[in-house]
Amino acid sequence: RLVLELGEPRTHLLEPVPAPRMTKAARWSLEPGVLRYKAFCAEVRRRKIELPVPFAVEFYLPLPSEKACRGVPELAEGLPHTRKPDADNLLKGLIDAVHYKAKGGDSHVHSFVVTKRWSIEGHFIVWPVLEWRMDG
Repeated sequence: RLVLELGEPRTHLLEPVPAPRMTKAARWSLEPGVLRYKAFCAEVRRRKIELPVPFAVEFYLPLPSEKACRGVPELAEGLPHTRKPDADNLLKGLIDAVHYKAKGGDSHVHSFVVTKRWSIEGHFIVWPVLEWRMDG
């Protein structure tokens, strides 16, 4: 069993956006997903959001409309988010936004824990991981 000792959490009231598949053409694309991602990156930089290494992050994604949630028990605030976007794409979007044009890029990021949950409003919480250990 993996046991984590976490430091103080930092809540960021910013809806997470997954990294789009960035081909050379997509780099200049005006598609809605690419534009949302570029706006997310700009806001992360404007807020000077940083990621400790190693870290844990929990993404909270907005619930669909009330009509779409009706009768679907897994669509409730706080429950695990098991639909797209994938956790790895959300993580890549955040890491790339934080380390945009950083010397050495994001190669120093070696360990992280990622979860995603439903929420009324999109946001994410980042914790520094102070200690990792195997118990038992």
